Amino acid sequence: MSTRFFNTNLPRLMEEVVEYKECRRNHAAALGFLALDGCQEFVQLGEDGSKEGMVCAACGCHRNFHRQQICYKPVSQPSPVNAVAPASASAPVWSFTHASSSNDDGNAETVVSMRPRRTKTRFTHMQKRKLIKFAVRIGWKTRHAPVVLVESFCREMGITRKVLRCWLSNNRHLKRFISAASTNGN
Repeated sequence: MSTRFFNTNLPRLMEEVVEYKECRRNHAAALGFLALDGCQEFVQLGEDGSKEGMVCAACGCHRNFHRQQICYKPVSQPSPVNAVAPASASAPVWSFTHASSSNDDGNAETVVSMRPRRTKTRFTHMQKRKLIKFAVRIGWKTRHAPVVLVESFCREMGITRKVLRCWLSNNRHLKRFISAASTNGN
């Protein structure tokens, strides 16, 4: 298991820990089959930096054959002598798409399974009404609408043009219901 810090410009709140899990070496590749040896975790044979340090003591395979898993663990910050640490001091600071678990020693770790996702834009009921009115006004397409009109509306709503385009694309099905309601209502 190796440890390294990511992005040295940020304060060191999270520590990146690389762990090597089950062996993925195919011992029957020459025969055209799949046969794994069942080694569940990389156990280092020698010291870090040596050739023996790259070999697994359990299965004898090189470390590259073992599945690499990157974990982010909170870094313990030295606290002042008289200060009391809050209960949530060990909680992860950044919101990644993650699965949390705890080790045998009780420390929490966060395993990142994929890239962080963009937070979903949520609109209030009044904002949705404004968006629908504007969409009807421009014909549900930003391409043919005047750029100045679209940009001023986006500034007023506090959204980007890309978010507006995405909303129009995702809510274009409302076009049918709104046009039917306006013809029946008048």
